[in-house]
Amino acid sequence: MEEDIICSQLEISAGVLSQAAQNLSVPETTLRRKANKIREAYGNTNVSRLKGWVDMPVLIDGLMRLANDRNASILDLAQHILVREFERRRLPRQEAASLLGVSLPTYRRYLS
Repeated sequence: MEEDIICSQLEISAGVLSQAAQNLSVPETTLRRKANKIREAYGNTNVSRLKGWVDMPVLIDGLMRLANDRNASILDLAQHILVREFERRRLPRQEAASLLGVSLPTYRRYLS
């Protein structure tokens, strides 16, 4: 989900990192690191998803509005929502951490 949010904002900002970073409420250096990681994994920031993947543009738009209403970062909000959902479903924490692409100690920090 984070990759899709980042790619969406890079597309909206025509690849201008400073604008995308501002839209995401993250430092430009953080966005650059994450965008480079996506490019390394997929060759570019046009990430193709499986046919069953939800309609991300609609979801991202809703998250963006909610983040703006709460004056929060969309990435932090998405992370918070996913962590709550993983815990609600009683997903093993190691699996939840893997799905978020973080270590188990980082996932535990997200819980606090």
